[in-house]
Amino acid sequence: MLKYYVFDPAGNVTLLVDTYIRTKDQVRIAAELMKREPLCEQVGFARVCGHNGKPEGHLRMAGGEFCGNASLCTGVLKRVKEKNNGISHMYPDGIDVTVSGTKGRVNVRTAAAGEDLWTASGSMPWPRSMGEITVDGRRLPYVDHGGIVHVIFTERPDRKAVERQIRKVCGEYSLKALGFMFLSGNELEPLVYVRETGTLYWENACASGTAAVAAWLSENSETKTAEGELKEPGGTVSFFADSDKKYVTLGTKIRLVKGPVTVDDL
Repeated sequence: MLKYYVFDPAGNVTLLVDTYIRTKDQVRIAAELMKREPLCEQVGFARVCGHNGKPEGHLRMAGGEFCGNASLCTGVLKRVKEKNNGISHMYPDGIDVTVSGTKGRVNVRTAAAGEDLWTASGSMPWPRSMGEITVDGRRLPYVDHGGIVHVIFTERPDRKAVERQIRKVCGEYSLKALGFMFLSGNELEPLVYVRETGTLYWENACASGTAAVAAWLSENSETKTAEGELKEPGGTVSFFADSDKKYVTLGTKIRLVKGPVTVDDL
C-alpha cells in the first residue's frame, strides 16, 4: 500500500509519497501518480521522523534532482502528520531536510496560516557555482545547485523554441535537470526539464529557480545582497540572498490539497 499527499506551493502542485519506495521503482511510480493527479507538476518521496528529540526530513525527487518547493512541502508534511495524529508541536516548527541533488540541508520553518494552509520559509543550499553557459549560440548566466542547473534569461520566451533548446542543452551537458528562468523585472516564468523522468513543465512556481535568481542578483549587486518578491504564474515567492555569507532564504504559502490518499494497485 502506498500513501501520498498533494500540496500547492504558489501553484507548483507537488505530490509527496509518504511510503518507502525503492529508488529503482520511483520513476515508474511517479509517472503513474502524475497520471492520476494531472495537476501535479512533480513527485517526491519524503519521510519525516524524529531523532534525538529533533525533527528530520528526507526527500528524494523522482529524477534525483533538487527541488526547493518539495523541500518546503516536506516541512509542511511534518505539520500535517502531527495534526492528523492529534499531536501539537511534538517537535519544534523547524525541520532539517536532506534533499536529493545536494549535499546541503534545507532548514524549513512553518506556521499555520489558516485551514490546511501554512506559511513556509527555508534556507536553500548556496549554489555550487555560477558562470555562463552557451544556449543557441548565446552566452547566458547559469546557477548550478548540483541537482539542477538554472539558466537565467532576461526576455520573454519563444515557448516552442526554448522547449527544444532546454532538452538539447540538458543532454549536451549531461545534467540531471535544467531550468530556464525567464526574468522580467519582478516577474519570473520558469521552464523546467528533468532528464530521468522526461518531464517538461512551464511551472507555476519554482523555488530552486527563485533561489538561483536571488543568488545571481546578490552576486551582481554592489551590496552583495538581494531582497524582494518574484511574481510567478501561480503565486508570489519572497527571497533574501547574501553572496558574501553564501546565504539564501525563500518564503511562500503552501496549501494542503489532499491527503493522505492511499493506493493499493501500484
